[in-house]
Amino acid sequence: METYYSVLDMFDGDRSLSQFLVTILTVPQFANHPAVVDLLANIGNIICTLSRHQNLYTPLIGWAKDAISAECAREVRELAKVENGSHFSALHAKAEQIGGFKIDDMALQIAGEAPMLWALLDSLLSARALQVTKIESKGHTEIEVLVSDAQEAEDSEYWAQVDDLEGVIEGITGDCISRAERLASQRSATMMLV
Repeated sequence: METYYSVLDMFDGDRSLSQFLVTILTVPQFANHPAVVDLLANIGNIICTLSRHQNLYTPLIGWAKDAISAECAREVRELAKVENGSHFSALHAKAEQIGGFKIDDMALQIAGEAPMLWALLDSLLSARALQVTKIESKGHTEIEVLVSDAQEAEDSEYWAQVDDLEGVIEGITGDCISRAERLASQRSATMMLV
Protein backbone atom coordinates (compact mmCIF):
# COMPACT_ATOMS: atom_id res chain seq x y z
CA MET A 1 0.00 0.00 0.00
CA GLU A 2 2.92 2.32 0.62
CA THR A 3 3.77 2.32 -3.10
CA TYR A 4 0.19 3.21 -4.03
CA TYR A 5 0.18 6.14 -1.60
CA SER A 6 3.49 7.36 -3.06
CA VAL A 7 2.04 7.30 -6.57
CA LEU A 8 -1.20 9.00 -5.45
CA ASP A 9 0.76 11.68 -3.59
CA MET A 10 2.23 12.74 -6.95
CA PHE A 11 -1.26 13.95 -7.92
CA ASP A 12 -1.79 16.84 -5.56
CA GLY A 13 -2.06 20.55 -6.07
CA ASP A 14 -2.04 21.48 -9.74
CA ARG A 15 -1.60 17.90 -11.02
CA SER A 16 -4.55 15.51 -11.10
CA LEU A 17 -4.86 11.82 -11.87
CA SER A 18 -7.64 12.55 -14.38
CA GLN A 19 -5.46 15.06 -16.25
CA PHE A 20 -2.63 12.54 -16.29
CA LEU A 21 -4.84 9.79 -17.73
CA VAL A 22 -6.37 12.06 -20.37
CA THR A 23 -2.90 13.23 -21.39
CA ILE A 24 -1.30 9.79 -21.72
CA LEU A 25 -4.31 8.50 -23.67
CA THR A 26 -4.51 11.42 -26.10
CA VAL A 27 -0.91 12.46 -26.76
CA PRO A 28 0.45 10.31 -29.62
CA GLN A 29 3.97 10.18 -28.16
CA PHE A 30 2.71 8.00 -25.29
CA ALA A 31 0.77 5.53 -27.48
CA ASN A 32 3.44 2.81 -27.32
CA HIS A 33 4.61 3.36 -23.76
CA PRO A 34 4.36 0.05 -21.82
CA ALA A 35 2.12 1.63 -19.16
CA VAL A 36 -0.33 2.92 -21.80
CA VAL A 37 -0.28 -0.39 -23.68
CA ASP A 38 -1.05 -2.20 -20.40
CA LEU A 39 -3.83 0.27 -19.57
CA LEU A 40 -5.46 -0.28 -22.96
CA ALA A 41 -5.03 -4.06 -22.76
CA ASN A 42 -6.91 -4.08 -19.45
CA ILE A 43 -9.59 -1.52 -20.32
CA GLY A 44 -12.42 -4.06 -19.93
CA ASN A 45 -11.41 -4.79 -16.35
CA ILE A 46 -11.00 -1.07 -15.64
CA ILE A 47 -14.47 -0.23 -17.00
CA CYS A 48 -15.97 -3.11 -15.01
CA THR A 49 -14.25 -1.83 -11.86
CA LEU A 50 -15.49 1.71 -12.54
CA SER A 51 -19.04 0.42 -13.02
CA ARG A 52 -18.93 -1.25 -9.62
CA HIS A 53 -18.01 1.98 -7.82
CA GLN A 54 -21.10 3.37 -6.13
CA ASN A 55 -20.44 6.94 -7.31
CA LEU A 56 -19.50 6.05 -10.89
CA TYR A 57 -22.15 3.56 -12.00
CA THR A 58 -24.83 6.12 -12.96
CA PRO A 59 -22.55 8.49 -14.91
CA LEU A 60 -20.82 5.54 -16.61
CA ILE A 61 -24.15 4.02 -17.71
CA GLY A 62 -25.28 7.48 -18.88
CA TRP A 63 -22.11 7.85 -20.94
CA ALA A 64 -22.51 4.33 -22.39
CA LYS A 65 -26.17 5.02 -23.30
CA ASP A 66 -25.22 8.26 -25.05
CA ALA A 67 -22.31 6.62 -26.90
CA ILE A 68 -24.42 3.64 -28.05
CA SER A 69 -27.34 5.88 -29.01
CA ALA A 70 -25.07 8.09 -31.11
CA GLU A 71 -23.46 5.08 -32.83
CA CYS A 72 -26.83 3.41 -33.54
CA ALA A 73 -28.22 6.69 -34.91
CA ARG A 74 -25.16 7.03 -37.17
CA GLU A 75 -25.60 3.44 -38.39
CA VAL A 76 -29.33 3.99 -39.07
CA ARG A 77 -28.51 7.14 -41.07
CA GLU A 78 -26.02 5.13 -43.14
CA LEU A 79 -28.50 2.29 -43.71
CA ALA A 80 -31.25 4.76 -44.66
CA LYS A 81 -29.25 6.38 -47.44
CA VAL A 82 -30.84 5.89 -50.85
CA GLU A 83 -27.56 4.57 -52.28
CA ASN A 84 -27.72 1.68 -49.80
CA GLY A 85 -30.56 0.17 -51.85
CA SER A 86 -33.02 -0.30 -48.99
CA HIS A 87 -35.51 2.25 -50.29
CA PHE A 88 -38.79 1.54 -52.00
CA SER A 89 -42.21 3.05 -51.55
CA ALA A 90 -44.56 0.62 -49.82
CA LEU A 91 -47.47 2.63 -51.17
CA HIS A 92 -46.33 2.16 -54.77
CA ALA A 93 -44.65 -1.26 -54.41
CA LYS A 94 -45.17 -3.80 -57.14
CA ALA A 95 -45.64 -7.53 -56.54
CA GLU A 96 -42.17 -8.19 -58.02
CA GLN A 97 -40.58 -5.85 -55.49
CA ILE A 98 -42.37 -7.52 -52.61
CA GLY A 99 -41.61 -10.96 -54.00
CA GLY A 100 -37.95 -10.02 -54.46
CA PHE A 101 -37.59 -8.82 -50.89
CA LYS A 102 -35.30 -11.14 -48.96
CA ILE A 103 -35.21 -10.66 -45.20
CA ASP A 104 -32.09 -12.85 -44.94
CA ASP A 105 -30.22 -10.49 -47.29
CA MET A 106 -31.41 -7.48 -45.34
CA ALA A 107 -30.32 -9.10 -42.06
CA LEU A 108 -26.86 -9.76 -43.49
CA GLN A 109 -26.64 -6.17 -44.71
CA ILE A 110 -27.63 -4.75 -41.32
CA ALA A 111 -25.29 -7.08 -39.44
CA GLY A 112 -22.41 -6.16 -41.72
CA GLU A 113 -22.99 -2.42 -42.06
CA ALA A 114 -24.50 -1.65 -38.66
CA PRO A 115 -23.00 -4.07 -36.12
CA MET A 116 -23.90 -1.97 -33.06
CA LEU A 117 -27.53 -1.63 -34.20
CA TRP A 118 -27.63 -5.36 -35.00
CA ALA A 119 -26.34 -6.23 -31.52
CA LEU A 120 -28.89 -3.88 -29.93
CA LEU A 121 -31.78 -5.33 -31.95
CA ASP A 122 -30.65 -8.87 -31.12
CA SER A 123 -30.49 -8.00 -27.44
CA LEU A 124 -33.92 -6.33 -27.44
CA LEU A 125 -35.66 -8.98 -29.53
CA SER A 126 -34.25 -11.88 -27.54
CA ALA A 127 -35.01 -10.33 -24.14
CA ARG A 128 -37.23 -12.51 -22.01
CA ALA A 129 -38.16 -12.48 -18.38
CA LEU A 130 -35.50 -10.36 -16.76
CA GLN A 131 -34.24 -11.08 -13.30
CA VAL A 132 -33.23 -7.79 -11.77
CA THR A 133 -31.05 -7.94 -8.70
CA LYS A 134 -29.74 -5.10 -6.62
CA ILE A 135 -26.22 -5.50 -5.34
CA GLU A 136 -26.53 -3.98 -1.91
CA SER A 137 -22.90 -3.14 -1.23
CA LYS A 138 -22.29 -1.67 -4.67
CA GLY A 139 -25.58 0.21 -5.11
CA HIS A 140 -26.25 -0.70 -8.73
CA THR A 141 -28.45 -3.10 -10.63
CA GLU A 142 -27.42 -6.18 -12.56
CA ILE A 143 -29.80 -7.75 -15.06
CA GLU A 144 -29.75 -11.41 -15.97
CA VAL A 145 -31.88 -12.81 -18.78
CA LEU A 146 -33.82 -15.92 -17.85
CA VAL A 147 -35.64 -17.99 -20.46
CA SER A 148 -38.07 -20.58 -19.16
CA ASP A 149 -39.03 -23.80 -20.94
CA ALA A 150 -42.55 -22.36 -21.34
CA GLN A 151 -41.11 -19.26 -23.03
CA GLU A 152 -39.03 -21.43 -25.37
CA ALA A 153 -42.15 -23.43 -26.32
CA GLU A 154 -44.13 -20.22 -26.87
CA ASP A 155 -41.33 -18.87 -29.08
CA SER A 156 -41.25 -22.07 -31.13
CA GLU A 157 -45.01 -21.88 -31.66
CA TYR A 158 -44.76 -18.23 -32.68
CA TRP A 159 -42.04 -18.90 -35.25
CA ALA A 160 -44.03 -21.86 -36.62
CA GLN A 161 -46.93 -19.45 -37.19
CA VAL A 162 -44.59 -16.95 -38.85
CA ASP A 163 -43.35 -19.74 -41.13
CA ASP A 164 -46.95 -20.57 -42.03
CA LEU A 165 -47.63 -16.89 -42.80
CA GLU A 166 -44.49 -16.69 -44.92
CA GLY A 167 -45.79 -19.69 -46.87
CA VAL A 168 -49.05 -17.88 -47.61
CA ILE A 169 -47.18 -14.76 -48.72
CA GLU A 170 -44.84 -16.80 -50.88
CA GLY A 171 -47.85 -18.55 -52.42
CA ILE A 172 -49.37 -15.18 -53.32
CA THR A 173 -46.15 -13.81 -54.79
CA GLY A 174 -45.35 -17.06 -56.61
CA ASP A 175 -42.05 -17.52 -54.78
CA CYS A 176 -42.78 -20.92 -53.26
CA ILE A 177 -39.97 -22.86 -51.70
CA SER A 178 -40.27 -25.72 -49.28
CA ARG A 179 -40.12 -25.15 -45.54
CA ALA A 180 -36.96 -27.29 -45.43
CA GLU A 181 -35.30 -25.10 -48.09
CA ARG A 182 -36.31 -21.93 -46.25
CA LEU A 183 -35.01 -23.26 -42.92
CA ALA A 184 -31.75 -24.31 -44.57
CA SER A 185 -31.43 -20.83 -46.05
CA GLN A 186 -32.13 -19.22 -42.66
CA ARG A 187 -29.58 -21.49 -40.96
CA SER A 188 -26.91 -20.69 -43.53
CA ALA A 189 -27.58 -16.95 -43.13
CA THR A 190 -27.30 -17.35 -39.37
CA MET A 191 -24.07 -19.31 -39.74
CA MET A 192 -22.69 -16.56 -41.97
CA LEU A 193 -23.48 -14.03 -39.25
CA VAL A 194 -21.82 -16.11 -36.55
